Amino acid sequence: MNNPKKQFCKNGHDTSICGRTKGWCNICKKEYHINYWDDHYDPHPRAKVQFCPKGHDTFICGRYSSSVCKQCVLDYQAEYRKEHPEQKAEMDRKYRETHKEELALKELEYYHKNKEILDAKKKEYRDANPEIYKRIILKSKTNRGLRVVSWGRDGMKEFYDNMPNGMTEDHIIPLQGDDVSGLHVRWNLQYLPLIDNIKKSNKCTPEEATKHYEKILIEAGLK
Repeated sequence: MNNPKKQFCKNGHDTSICGRTKGWCNICKKEYHINYWDDHYDPHPRAKVQFCPKGHDTFICGRYSSSVCKQCVLDYQAEYRKEHPEQKAEMDRKYRETHKEELALKELEYYHKNKEILDAKKKEYRDANPEIYKRIILKSKTNRGLRVVSWGRDGMKEFYDNMPNGMTEDHIIPLQGDDVSGLHVRWNLQYLPLIDNIKKSNKCTPEEATKHYEKILIEAGLK
């Protein structure tokens, strides 16, 4: 018959099942190491230090998850930008091209959170630079005005009057697209949620425009 004192450890584990290692109950040993690890291991010990090696107060500027001082990273980026302006500009351009939707959504979120501040800054700029602002608005109106025609406007008022809540006006073929541009007419308008409209941006290929025009001709009985 097994000796109960040897079969069970002081915490009641059946060592004939879990086993022992150098007198230690294997379960007790595992639990001890887990508790010791939790109590003594700090994956980012520098995160608790207030000042980084360069003297920045990280309790104010913060640290990344790797415990690197955020202000040090900003300083390094600013210095790199000055020393390598062309490389930095190219990196920024590539990032903007591959993250258009993400950046647009972040910009929209930032605008809604800081709408009053941004509107105040915009008004301040308009008041301080009236001539520059007028030229910007005139150019924008001129470019968009080229896409406004006197025909194809039947049902425009009803379209805007009946716009559902949470939806926005979208030009199926953008007025100022990169590859192809459309017109500000009723058959080029549709409802889209704001986020989907931002994601769509001014993207439209000639093939997509051709399909859209073909659909219009079929519905009108002209094809």
